[in-house]
Amino acid sequence: MKFSLVSSLIFIAATSVLASPLAASADGLTHDELLARDLVSLHTQDTGNGTSLEYFGVPDSTTKRWTPTPTLERRKSTTCSAYPTPSCDNKDNEAQNELCSSLVDNLYAQATIAIDQSWRQICFKGEGGDKCCTAWSTAVPWLRQGDLAANANTIMQTCTNNGVSGKMYGVRLQSTCLNQCVSSGHGCNNSAG
Repeated sequence: MKFSLVSSLIFIAATSVLASPLAASADGLTHDELLARDLVSLHTQDTGNGTSLEYFGVPDSTTKRWTPTPTLERRKSTTCSAYPTPSCDNKDNEAQNELCSSLVDNLYAQATIAIDQSWRQICFKGEGGDKCCTAWSTAVPWLRQGDLAANANTIMQTCTNNGVSGKMYGVRLQSTCLNQCVSSGHGCNNSAG
């Protein structure tokens, strides 16, 4: 009887790990891709001259769905790098360099402004409606806009083949390990590679 109970507990633990949000969903999307698909505009800040900062995130019910468990946080923190290298892509989601420069400038200028935990992306929207966005994969307590600036700047400086599009895996912001990307896209293209 005791063996049966132990075996059942091991089976439940193993299947819980297999069903974690780090694995692909039934429709083949990763955790980051599912999150990006659910982003909605939550706030817009006029920056003058027909430009704005737009803040995207997940609705409250979705935020609860994507809140990482302590087990997932521990697993992700073991792969966090002090000096991650950007991974650049050419997936038709490159942002204009001048828009990304304005995004980074605004992140530095508003460095002390707190980021709501439901937000997952900040975009600088130019006069013509084009955007440069930085997105991050995980809610971070006490995150400030300035915390995103250095990585966004590194991606912008590194990934400029035909505009800006790239991602940094295993970035540590505050005490949280996550992925951060920069592109023109709603949620960035969060697939690896």
